[in-house]
Parts: sequence; C-alpha cells; structure tokens
Amino acid sequence: MRLSAIKNIASYGVALCIMKGTSLLMLPLITRYLSPTEYGQLELLTITSSFIALLTCCSLHEALYRFALHDKKNESFERVEYKANQIFTITQLVSLGLMLGIGFTALCFYQSVEALLSHYHLQLKDIVILSLSLCIGGSLSIGLAWLRMKDDIKNFVVISITTTLIQALCVLLLLEYGYGITGVLLAGLFTHLMQWFWVTKTSGLQFVTPTRLLFSLTMKYTIPLTASTLVAFGLNGAERWLVLASSDLETLGQYAIASKFALAACILMQPFGMWWMPKRFAMLNSDVSMTERISLLGIVLIGVIIISVAATSQLLLTFVLTTDYQFAITFILGTLFMVLGKEMAELINLGILYQKQTNTLFAINSATTIIGISGCVFFLDLGVWAVMIIIGVFQLIKALSVFYYSQRAFHVFSHAKILIAVPVISACSLFGIYCASSPVMVSVIALIALLLFLTMALTLTSPEHRITLRRALSQAIRRSGFAHD
Repeated sequence: MRLSAIKNIASYGVALCIMKGTSLLMLPLITRYLSPTEYGQLELLTITSSFIALLTCCSLHEALYRFALHDKKNESFERVEYKANQIFTITQLVSLGLMLGIGFTALCFYQSVEALLSHYHLQLKDIVILSLSLCIGGSLSIGLAWLRMKDDIKNFVVISITTTLIQALCVLLLLEYGYGITGVLLAGLFTHLMQWFWVTKTSGLQFVTPTRLLFSLTMKYTIPLTASTLVAFGLNGAERWLVLASSDLETLGQYAIASKFALAACILMQPFGMWWMPKRFAMLNSDVSMTERISLLGIVLIGVIIISVAATSQLLLTFVLTTDYQFAITFILGTLFMVLGKEMAELINLGILYQKQTNTLFAINSATTIIGISGCVFFLDLGVWAVMIIIGVFQLIKALSVFYYSQRAFHVFSHAKILIAVPVISACSLFGIYCASSPVMVSVIALIALLLFLTMALTLTSPEHRITLRRALSQAIRRSGFAHD
C-alpha cells in the first residue's frame, strides 16, 4: 500500500474519529441528562429515521461510485462532473418525493399514528424535526462522497470536524437548558443544514436536469441495492424493535448504549472503507491481485478492531457509565458479534457489484433476513441475548453466501483460509472474553487473537514490505538493548 494511500486513510480516520467518536465520548454526559427510558425513546426515533433514510438515499451514492468514475482514457472530468450533478439532483428529488409521500400517508392514518406516539410517549414535534433532516440527508451523502472521490480530503476533514464539534456543543447546551430529547434532535437538524450548505458550495455540485438515460440507468442499478439494504436492515437495526417488543424502553436504552460502543468498531473501520470503496472498481480493472490483497487486509483489520474494542470496553466502561447503565456492559460483546459478518460482507461483495448483479445481493439479503428475523421472533421469549446470537450467526451466513456468489461472478479471492480464520478467531475470542473471570484473562485472550491477526497481515504484505518491516524491528530491538539479553 502506498504512503499516499496510508495518509489518506489516516486523514479520513481523524475526521471519522472526531465525527463519530465525539458522540461516543459524549455518552457519559448524555446519560447524566437522560434516563434509560428516555434514551430508549431517543433510540426508537433514531432507528426509525435510519430506516426511512435508507429509502430517501436510495443507495445513489453507489451509483455515484459506479457511473461517475473518472477514467482519463475514456471520459473527461467535465463529463464525469456533469454525471455527478445529475445524480446529486436525482437524490434530492427522490428524498423530497418520498418524504412528502410518507407525510401524506401519515395524515391519512393520523389516529393510528397518534395512538402509536402516545403509547411510547413520543411528541409530534420530534417527528417533524427528524423529517426535515431526512429531506436533505440523501443529497448530503452525495456531496460528501463526491469530495472523497475527488480526494478533496482537506475540505472533507474541515467540514466534518467543525460541524461535529458545533453539534456536540449545541446538544450539551440544549440538554443543560432542559430540552431533553427535542434538544438533541434540534442540534442534529441545525448542523445537518449547516453541513448541507457548506458541502454543496465546496463540492461544486449543482442542480441540473437529469437525462432520462442516466436516471433510468442509476435507478435500475440502485433500486435492487436499496431493496437489499432495506432487507439487510432486518439484521442490522430492526433488532432494536425486537428488543423493545420483548422488553421495554428501559431495556432498549441499555441495549442502545451497548450498540453505541459496538459502533466504535464500525467507526474505526470506516477510514479504510472511505478510502477503499470509491477506488476498488478502478483497482479491479487494473490489478486483481492487489485488489484481493487490500480487501483481505481490510478483513484482518475487522478482526483486530473487534477484539480491541471488546477488550477495552470490558476493562474501562465500568468507570465511564453511571450505575443506571451498568447493565449495558453485558450486551457489548453480543453487539460486536453482530457487526462481524456485516463488515466482512461489505468487503467481499466485489464480484457481485463489479458484474452489476445487484439482484443476487438482494436475494441473499432477503433469504438470510427472513430466516434470521423469523428465528428471533420464535425465540423472543429467551430475551435479548437470543436476538443478538441469532442475528450474529445469520450475518456470518450472509457473508459466506456473498463470498460464494461473488466468486462465481468474478474470481477475486484466492486466500479463502483467511476469510474463514478471521471470523472463527473473532467469535472464539469474544466468547472467551465473555467467560473470562478477571481483567488479566481478558487481556491474555485479546493479545493472542491480535498476534494471530498480525501474522495474517504479514502474509498478505509484499516481500519488499516484509523486508522493510523486519529491518525496522531489528533496529528497534538493537536500540532498546534487548539484543544483548
């Protein structure tokens, strides 16, 4: 991997650590203002809006990656930029159209909606605030994706960090003045609007009339992806509704806290993904071997991150959360197991997407989600852990299915052993940490797993990189004096 690529990943990492990490760092403060029940209400609003956002975004950022790819041999940058403007416009039109449709439907069934809000003690003004944010969410994601595709890392980092810090400040101020859940949502809407105007101006994207050909092409490509994402939501989001159905808002609040800390694994993985996702198809066109190597390094990185988060969370969270939220610590290992297969599937679906076989992806997600959710409903009486284990297992089954059909579509991976070893080692380590009786045992289990992952990473690096690494390690040992022991 080139030094410039590592610098880009590091830059994305700084932005994402501040963007997403700030929300995690604020949890100890927010939990002092909101009770577990109130946090459960906030989580219910958040996960419902996330589901609607999948519709309003319509996976059009994937169309941007696929059809606005700058290939100097075949297409000028001006032509590519024009396509990006069209996709930006299509996304905004789709977002507004769907939100108007949802609003009209809610008015037609107003009494049922009002009864539902009353049952969970939710306020209509909070729903309105979320709806306004959803109207601009799709085009905002296109603007941010376009900055990444142009490698405009400086503006991406500045915008991301600034708006995140402003949002955090607004949340704390509004909570301090007693606005509660509404204050958190208002802070989000304000910063979304600020970010939308800033990103639109900086990226240079404009509203243009989309051509019928590109509109048809993008929707044909993204509708199966959107349907697949909506179905996949059943294994990565909808479980919160199942948790609520099997318990109450307070338990949902506890589970939500655990999910936030498990989200740290996804956050730490995103810098790699933000650098790699827009470039993987271009790399696949020129060098299949390098594409495989980078993707497998990403798989190993998933294992490293999950085990690191698992160990640190068990050792540190007792001192971070209030006594009301201590029960959430027991859920963290389960939520980490749930994201293992999800993150892997996003890196090994290259063949399916390269051959534009998005219907295959939809079929895989549909089958695994329907069976997985059915299993969760059947074992709902066994509680939250049953839901987490079943969903985690079916996430891994989905990843295995994606790998099989992706290889059939376009053979990319030759080192299948690594793809098997990473989830096996990760799952066994999570179970070992769960059963560990002391912090020392947790540390030993995590260290063994990390050493195994390091060995895998070294086998994937080129001989030149391995020689450089050995020399650096030898020099470090000599300087430290250990060579004389």
